[in-house]
Amino acid sequence: MKNLLRKEVYENFLKYIGEFYPYQKEVAENIAKGENVLIIAPTGYGKTFAAMLPILSSIDRNKKGIKCIYITPLRALNRDIFKQLASFADKVNIEIDIRHGDTTAYQKKQQSDMPPDILVTTPETLQGVLTGYKLREHLKHLKYVVVDEIHELFEDKRGAQLAVALERLEEISHFQRVGLSATIGDPRTISKYLVGVGRKCKIVNVRDKKVYNIEIEPPGKLNHELMNPKVAYTIERIVELVNNHNKTLIFVNTREAAEMLGSVLKGRISVEVHHSSLSKDSRTSAEEKFKEGKLKALIATSSLELGIDIGDVDLVIQYMSPRQVTKLIQRVGRAGHKIDRSSKGVILTINNDDYIESMAILRKIEQNWIEKPTPPIKPLDVLAHQIVGITIQLGGASKERIISIIKRAYPYKSLTRQEFEDVIKLMKKLNLIYEKDVIIRKRQGIRYYFNNVSMIPDEKQYYVIDRELNKRVGILHEGFVAQHIDIGVAFIMKGEVWRVAEIEGNQIYVVRSHEEAAVPSWEGELIPVAREVAESAAEIRKTITKHPADKDNIVIEHYKNYVVIHSTYGTKINTTLSKIIGAMLTTEIGKTIGIRSDAYRIVFELPHRWKISEQLFKSLNDNWIEFVLKTSIKNSSLYLYRFKNVAKRFGIIERDQTVSQLRRLIKIFEGTPVETETFSEIEREKMDVEGVKEVVNKIKSGEIKVLVRNTISKVGLDGLEWNFPSFIRPDRERGEIYSLVDKRLNNRRVFLVCTRCWTPLGERRVGNIDELKCPKCGAKTIGIIPKRNKEKIMKIVKKVKKTEEERRMIKEVELSGELYLNYGWLAAYVLAAYGVGPRTAVRILKKRYDSKDKIIEEILKEERKYIKNKQFWKE
Repeated sequence: MKNLLRKEVYENFLKYIGEFYPYQKEVAENIAKGENVLIIAPTGYGKTFAAMLPILSSIDRNKKGIKCIYITPLRALNRDIFKQLASFADKVNIEIDIRHGDTTAYQKKQQSDMPPDILVTTPETLQGVLTGYKLREHLKHLKYVVVDEIHELFEDKRGAQLAVALERLEEISHFQRVGLSATIGDPRTISKYLVGVGRKCKIVNVRDKKVYNIEIEPPGKLNHELMNPKVAYTIERIVELVNNHNKTLIFVNTREAAEMLGSVLKGRISVEVHHSSLSKDSRTSAEEKFKEGKLKALIATSSLELGIDIGDVDLVIQYMSPRQVTKLIQRVGRAGHKIDRSSKGVILTINNDDYIESMAILRKIEQNWIEKPTPPIKPLDVLAHQIVGITIQLGGASKERIISIIKRAYPYKSLTRQEFEDVIKLMKKLNLIYEKDVIIRKRQGIRYYFNNVSMIPDEKQYYVIDRELNKRVGILHEGFVAQHIDIGVAFIMKGEVWRVAEIEGNQIYVVRSHEEAAVPSWEGELIPVAREVAESAAEIRKTITKHPADKDNIVIEHYKNYVVIHSTYGTKINTTLSKIIGAMLTTEIGKTIGIRSDAYRIVFELPHRWKISEQLFKSLNDNWIEFVLKTSIKNSSLYLYRFKNVAKRFGIIERDQTVSQLRRLIKIFEGTPVETETFSEIEREKMDVEGVKEVVNKIKSGEIKVLVRNTISKVGLDGLEWNFPSFIRPDRERGEIYSLVDKRLNNRRVFLVCTRCWTPLGERRVGNIDELKCPKCGAKTIGIIPKRNKEKIMKIVKKVKKTEEERRMIKEVELSGELYLNYGWLAAYVLAAYGVGPRTAVRILKKRYDSKDKIIEEILKEERKYIKNKQFWKE
């Protein structure tokens, strides 16, 4: 290394940073030769300095201008990299500065007047840098661009945007490109995204040298009054593990899980939550506290997978299966943050699928297998944005020059002239550009460009409120709300099923429900499981359970009005198959059906018993698959939501639109690049059409067998229960369910009042109500009022003149008093149920029951009627 680095760079590194890692020499040699380099090395292996030491050594301080741009996907990473490099750069007389969305106008002016040698920035901020005249002048001596966490960028449209931005930089100066990543499943493809078409890239891969010490714990059980026994057991294990280590990072797969664990663990251990929906200040505060040792644990989603500096980590706990090899390597790699230390991780599983899937992922790590990325190919909304950017940057450009710049970027290498012309035509209609001899941006085009530099859709948050308790249950995000939420719809949150009662602005009022076909609130947020992982898990499961479903066998099981198709081909193939088969069944049956799918099965809840056979698969052909899928997608709320995001990126809409307005726009833009891109985005992120065609063709050829059963296996019941959480196993004691309902009714607080003299008796738990009489007049007609209505009722009582509605409310209270007189505590117990008023209570109490369970069964029937009654809420 001594011969490859400038003397002061070499000496200061040894003095202030430490020893060199062997692979860093290979990197330095390649950069010194003028090669483009992709560095793949685990977290803590010094990738930043591997790239920057040779760059710092070659920067010519005599030339004014920016010589190196360092790009990271996150502002937080920007700040960390800046801190990491700034003090070292100062020691070797190199100027470094940072520029992102929080940079002040004054700082930006300083950078324009006195540019640093190295600029640390984000892909979005680079879009602005490319259009500034002064900054472009300072980029004429640019020699290097470093892209950190490159895998994170090229998985989505930000990567396509950056790939074109790098080609736009090439119009100003020729430079070397260096990419950094901890995990990449297809280094060759990502290297092409980094360097563009026709350029070479040297790949330095040291991933296989890292030691991972990962244990998987099977599900356990611990009886708990309010919590699933398996989850309760896992919580206790988390507390035990955290207390046995200094600093623990707990990874979860969804924001919902992060909030749930946070609420349960706070008060037992010093812990905070970190995810993308929290404010920047909340996240930064949690990072600093953890780094300083003020927290024992930090719960995070993918927000902390990347190299944000949180100090040393002893242990990584993964709550439930990480679902992907990439995720597990990234997450566990945060522990043992040194080249000579193993990374220690524990996966805590809560069900059989979870456990077996985690085993399959560990097996894949041992085989050195990792998921291949699926970057977007020629996204047309990004293309439109970059066309405007090029015209601003160049002051107008011919179509030939624009398309030549675009097609040098690897995502657009297959862009056809017709696709390009279709986008140009649309942009003219949208008043973003006009054409004389060259393409020139219009004034509206400038505003469009700067309003849409971010390819990440802004998501509104909706607060879910328990209508009964007027208490916040959690938060839903716009994507989920747009696709699933409406009056009367049931969804799962915090382990319970809720039905939407009312929507007011960004507040969604809900009541508890017992709906079986409820949508999990984390749907859409879940990480997809690759086909290879699912097939490996199926092999392991087959060895343990002898269930025949695997890559060569699809098993169809029937139980009551449910059909479980065991199809072990991963999330995307099963999602695609579920939509195709669901559309066919809906047409055939003529009624709406419940559909759920995961990486191992597709579950249908039908209005009545229905037989599905092998013939259903054999009736499919390639053209029909695409037709049914496109029709199914276009009629879905998912299409509506994705269309809105694509339309925003095209500059068609700037603010929120109603559903009817969006449907009108969908009609207007049929057959345009907007429709094409919406389908493309959905199919890339959610579907695997080619995978489905392969499976169907293998069924037809006999390579894949379809086994049909009229019964259901334990594996099938597991899947049914996981996909329809309110489903009750035939072998489970109903007493368990009735016990929960009994506890809920007894814990309900009600307000009591004498209906003869209207003396208040105060609030009580239903379970604590005994023989009561009025302390003032001695009457035993004790009215039972829901806690939330007490003030309203007592105000009405005092009024001399009452409206018809107010008189009705008083009569209801008086009727509850008569019920208490006749039935005592039991009247309060029945009235504590959801939506059960005095008149419904009369119906329930008049019947004869031989056990308390029979009363609870009747109460549950009435509750179900109540929560399904949409008209009640409209009133």
